[in-house]
Amino acid sequence: MFAQFRPALVFMAVITVLTGVIYPLVITAVSQIGMPERANGSIIEQGGKAVGSKLIASLSAIPGISGAGHRRHPRIRTTPPPERLQPGSSSTRR
Repeated sequence: MFAQFRPALVFMAVITVLTGVIYPLVITAVSQIGMPERANGSIIEQGGKAVGSKLIASLSAIPGISGAGHRRHPRIRTTPPPERLQPGSSSTRR
């Protein structure tokens, strides 16, 4: 009976090592060699402390960092303005 399980266990071990160890190491090495600035996350540092990333979020939210080229999108209003919610206004009548 073990003769039937042995090839399956060996195959599972080989695939696990290939996909869980070797493949991630190769991809990490290729990205570090080919594009290290992107592979490391383009961390923005101020005073030796990581404060953000160039690829994530808005740079204008970080004090002292120029947000040129990044737009801040206004919040979308989901409720009417307060003046339209007053009793007797046209928005409350049906």
